[in-house]
Amino acid sequence: MTDRRRVVVTGLAYATSLGFGAEDHEPALREGRSAAGPIRRFDTRGFRTSTGGQCDEARLEEALRARWSAHAIRSLGVDTRLALWAMATAIGEAKVDGASLKAPLPAMMGTTLEGFWQGEQWYEQVLRAGPGRARPRRLLQAMAGGQLATAAELLGIPLEPLVVSNACATGVSAIGRLFRRIRSGACDLGVAGGYDTLTRFIQLGFDSLGALS
Repeated sequence: MTDRRRVVVTGLAYATSLGFGAEDHEPALREGRSAAGPIRRFDTRGFRTSTGGQCDEARLEEALRARWSAHAIRSLGVDTRLALWAMATAIGEAKVDGASLKAPLPAMMGTTLEGFWQGEQWYEQVLRAGPGRARPRRLLQAMAGGQLATAAELLGIPLEPLVVSNACATGVSAIGRLFRRIRSGACDLGVAGGYDTLTRFIQLGFDSLGALS
């Protein structure tokens, strides 16, 4: 048998409707705090429930503005912003220097609907104002490849984008794939994780299944 390489986590970041990182999540979990609340992102009329989990977008904006200008992140949807914040935080914690990389950093991202929220907003603009007035720039962030390309540019780190999409297990699957890749010797380090944001489409899907209360 060949020796298997040890794989370690050197940087970690996560954001949910409970907050950002361990300092928010640990007390919330100890207190049994619910992550669900009234949906503010879109009109919930017609749905059987108006409750869901959303991140604090104002706080996310503030965290990103600490590193990038308002102009640099203006066109980014909440899904791209979440992925960017998490990648920047984890890579910073791991002290990865982009200038010292000999090859693009593998970025194994798991997502079911990618930047679907951007697509929904574009379509809403089409319905309200017509195709000529809808902003096609929104669609640049509708696919995971575009989101990761934007992250690479803003981080100043070349990335090798690898996208996994297999529903609820997609984030764990992405982490597992990078783990196997490092252990096999195919790469020395990488970044992996998962993201999806609350959209009308997701809410409608679970609502139609009767899975929401």
